[in-house]
Amino acid sequence: MRIFALCLALGQDASRVAELISALEDDSIEVRDAAESDLVRLGEAARAPLERARREASIVEVSARIDDILTRIELDRRRRGFAGGAAVGGLSAGLRVREDKLKSKLRLTLEVMNVEPASRDLALVDTWNSRLPGVSSTSSAAQAGFVVLQISGERPQRIQLRCAGAGDPMRITVRLQPGESRTFERVLDLKELAAGHYAVHAEYYATKLLGSAEDVRSNTCHFRVAP
Repeated sequence: MRIFALCLALGQDASRVAELISALEDDSIEVRDAAESDLVRLGEAARAPLERARREASIVEVSARIDDILTRIELDRRRRGFAGGAAVGGLSAGLRVREDKLKSKLRLTLEVMNVEPASRDLALVDTWNSRLPGVSSTSSAAQAGFVVLQISGERPQRIQLRCAGAGDPMRITVRLQPGESRTFERVLDLKELAAGHYAVHAEYYATKLLGSAEDVRSNTCHFRVAP
């Protein structure tokens, strides 16, 4: 009975998707707009039929609408699956680290994504200013920062890397659609760090840049510096 009910539901979904795709060719723009919105809400269930319809479409507007729907479905998938820190003001920050052992460098990549279903503004991070180990400093023009903590080793130390902007109030702001993001990078010279294990997280200064209640903090990553 459960298998039958599942098959019935899948069949109904497929039929509904087919109806909505056909409605993209309707004479009424209101009907076409409503069908587009419904297909976006169906998400992954509509992806494969939409991709087939896109290959077969001969009407320019229908092709364009399907491209837009597929883009919005993909962005929504990314938004829901983003593995960043807690969202603040619709923005979430994710941090990735990649080590280049030959050059003794660590590439820190900060990705800030709009994880809300509505569009959000994002002030871009432009230039970066690193501080030497053991030195913590801030800049009134800073837009984001990486905080590195040594959690084991002979000489525990705290390193704060801040980005310095070109200056208030000339900030470059972009509008992010749901699921859209921007990435910013900084390279850390591992030879400047003592041997040990480290934890690093990033902070995007949303309180200053966007008037949010708090800054956006990323997930924490770990890395090791060999003796």
